[in-house]
Amino acid sequence: MSQYPPPMPGQYPQQVFAQPPQQSYRALVITSWVLIGITCLLAFVPILGCATWIIAGPVLLTTVILAIVTLTRGGTVAGVGLLLMSIFVAPVIVIFAPIFSSALGISGM
Repeated sequence: MSQYPPPMPGQYPQQVFAQPPQQSYRALVITSWVLIGITCLLAFVPILGCATWIIAGPVLLTTVILAIVTLTRGGTVAGVGLLLMSIFVAPVIVIFAPIFSSALGISGM
């Protein structure tokens, strides 16, 4: 026997639906920008910049994956910005910044 009385005719018990937790993408975006920023800044250090050629591949691959996850969670503008930075801008910086900064360091400017 139930402790609750049966519903009156025309009345239905209220159903409570739990909302799924919102998947935030802000932490992913911040992490991606920090990774890209540190990698690009290291590229400008004269001799150490050449080491970024080794670490840039895994870092930029990680940021592309995080950008795709950001896109799936609804962060369209942030995801597209991260994809563009990871695929087009950061590789150019990582390739040419060590060459430029090392040339300036050797020439004594």
